[in-house]
Amino acid sequence: MAKLCRYVIMGGGNVAGYAARTFVETSMADGHLCIVSKESFHTCVGSGWQRQTAEWYKENGIEVLYEDPVVAFDGKTQTLKTSSGKIQKYVSLIISTGCEASRLPAKIGGNLPGVHYICDVADAEDWQFKWIVI
Repeated sequence: MAKLCRYVIMGGGNVAGYAARTFVETSMADGHLCIVSKESFHTCVGSGWQRQTAEWYKENGIEVLYEDPVVAFDGKTQTLKTSSGKIQKYVSLIISTGCEASRLPAKIGGNLPGVHYICDVADAEDWQFKWIVI
């Protein structure tokens, strides 16, 4: 059976964190917001604001489905299916799945060794190993 959540954010990046903070500030989050993320964690730090850790989300009544990305979407029934098989029903869906990094043109060195493009945690983790000099 599908679980209903009034607001669902698909994607767990910084934009989802800022949106969650706005939901909390406007008293719209508590028990009404769910974030579905492929990442294993989510922390967003805004200027002058507290870190949004897993505890922060829990304290503010926000459900976060970590490492459970959306694999199917049905706009007619307003449902999402995650990789674990969970069915999430929503009233409003916010799609916040990231973007492609702007790339520098090759003619000015955009594809040279040492130039890296990071869009998600996997990119960042891959990139950190390129800095290790043996």
